[in-house]
Amino acid sequence: MTSIKFILIILLALILTSCSKSPDVIYYNGKIHTLDSDNTVVEAIAVKDGKILELGKNDDIRNKYKIDNCIDLQGKVVIPGFIESDGSLVEFSLELSRFNNLGDLRNCTKVSQIIKLVEEKIQEMEKERLPLLDSEKRYRRLFESAKDGILILDAETGMVVDVNPFLLHLLGYSYDALCGKYIWEIGAFKDIAASKDAFKTLQENEYIRYEDLPLETNAGHAAAVEFVSNVYLVDHHKVIQCNIRDITERKRAEAERKRLATAIGQVADAIVMTDPQGVIQF
Repeated sequence: MTSIKFILIILLALILTSCSKSPDVIYYNGKIHTLDSDNTVVEAIAVKDGKILELGKNDDIRNKYKIDNCIDLQGKVVIPGFIESDGSLVEFSLELSRFNNLGDLRNCTKVSQIIKLVEEKIQEMEKERLPLLDSEKRYRRLFESAKDGILILDAETGMVVDVNPFLLHLLGYSYDALCGKYIWEIGAFKDIAASKDAFKTLQENEYIRYEDLPLETNAGHAAAVEFVSNVYLVDHHKVIQCNIRDITERKRAEAERKRLATAIGQVADAIVMTDPQGVIQF
């Protein structure tokens, strides 16, 4: 009796083991790349719970596992799925999307033909880019040689995305000290955007002008400027360009003229000023 129980237990274990290893689906008649070290290609694959149970030839796999759920791949290529975490494949696909007008590759029978099409497409794209590059270079030269300060802001966030050398010299800041900062974080512009609420007004108006705005340089010196900002689109993204003109010398000259006029007005004697043609000017 004990022997019979033992045999039944063994048989039951064998049945359970056989059931547990029975695949959910068999894919056959395909070109299945295993991507192992030998780059083996097999005809059939048995899958259980989404995992590979066994690989091999069509007859070997189908004869070993007698299940109904068998899918004929009809010679199609199968490769393992990837869980890609660092974004390389995404970046590659985005780069590849630039060649969406490459043409019909179905008539290409050699890799060299595909390479030729890609090279021709690259040459075409380079020709299209040349006018744009020239325009960008001209803008960059004007931007860097301008005798007015230019500050470029992200219109959505208020972050400084670019600043020209004249403004850096005027305010006494380095490029890294300004670029990447929010405008309300920069002491020199505290009167323009003392808070995010003030910047919101600038966003909504899309234009602002200060005829005589006092700025404080990094060294603590006062600088009088004329400040004009405009909003425009760059690649469907809004940016704010702030043009900042140094009017410190003009303000000093105006103050000097007022001082001289006041002094002349206090003189007891009559003073007459004429131009070279003798026309009275004052």
